[in-house]
Amino acid sequence: MVKNQDQDENTGLNSEDEYPRPKVSPILKWSIIIMSALIVILLTIVISTIIYRAVKSDGKNSGKKPSTQGFGTVDLEVPAGSKIGNVTLDGSKATIVINRTSGGDEIVIINVRSGAIIGRIQLKEK
Repeated sequence: MVKNQDQDENTGLNSEDEYPRPKVSPILKWSIIIMSALIVILLTIVISTIIYRAVKSDGKNSGKKPSTQGFGTVDLEVPAGSKIGNVTLDGSKATIVINRTSGGDEIVIINVRSGAIIGRIQLKEK
């Protein structure tokens, strides 16, 4: 019999004997199996979602250039003698303040992408 330095004669283990195996409960085994399967499934879902979105975009968002075509000419009726007081651009909406000579001002809101007049607000004096 060959003795290891760590082995003492009092231990009672021979080189032929095995060390005692730790007991693993069945609940622990199944929980490890289930969690491993969930990790694989979730990782597959994440990777397939990334691939799906990359293929679906089809390069629509990459290198997108703004349209230089515009919307053409929009006729905005303004009373005679009126002046443009202020123009404000907020996203795709432009607000134009028209100062009338006859009293009261008017605010016109225009969609700059389509050129459509969204609304008019007439300010009247009391």
